[in-house]
Amino acid sequence: MNSQEAIVIVGATSHIAQHVTSIWAQESNAAIFLIARDISKLHPISSNLQILNPNSQIICKQLLFSDIKTANDLITQIADSHTISKVLIAFGTLPDQSICQKDFELAQNSLIINGVLPIIFCEIFISKMKDVKSASLSIIGSVAGDRGRKSNYFYGAAKGMIDTYVQGARHRLSKSALHLCIIKPGPTESPMTEGMDNGLQLAKPASVAMDIVKGIKDRKAIIYTPTKWKLIMMIIRNLPEFIFKKLNI
Repeated sequence: MNSQEAIVIVGATSHIAQHVTSIWAQESNAAIFLIARDISKLHPISSNLQILNPNSQIICKQLLFSDIKTANDLITQIADSHTISKVLIAFGTLPDQSICQKDFELAQNSLIINGVLPIIFCEIFISKMKDVKSASLSIIGSVAGDRGRKSNYFYGAAKGMIDTYVQGARHRLSKSALHLCIIKPGPTESPMTEGMDNGLQLAKPASVAMDIVKGIKDRKAIIYTPTKWKLIMMIIRNLPEFIFKKLNI
């Protein structure tokens, strides 16, 4: 096993991911691999991390997430040269539900980028990390995956797919040293939620990141953030169908 520790962030331009990475950078001298579709957007993130921890090596990698062969090769290269201790899979989009109902190509792409591809990345990392003691593999889902709602059921279906996958993978890994968790943020301030008008107060990404880091450290299986969403979604999941259908959510 390689002695140099590595942290890998897939979808490193995500606002939540940036805040999580900043916390991890200050806690460890591990090499940090930032992976994103547009490498130019990684440069200011990398510079900020280098200021936070001058002793940490920051490596930026550009990757088209749908190119699974290249993704597998890249992750294999990282695992061959480092011991991967932490991974956060954070990429995704927030499609317009009403457009998805008419544009079936957009609907397909939404399901792939928000559900299928994060799952494939998770499985690749499991193959490299399942025997690493105290390692953690975290994937961002959403409270939207807990119950399908008319306002965002294409996005919710993709995130629900991740939830079911993580349940099965965690069952498979029950005797493994690898900790696998799903993160379920509520609506959070980011470019994805700009212009969103749903009457809800958007969470601050810095606060969400603190919940995530603590939840991973505590080896939680599911991390709701802000924590109020655990109760909110428990109520929504258990509403009888005849009541649920009357809600405008």
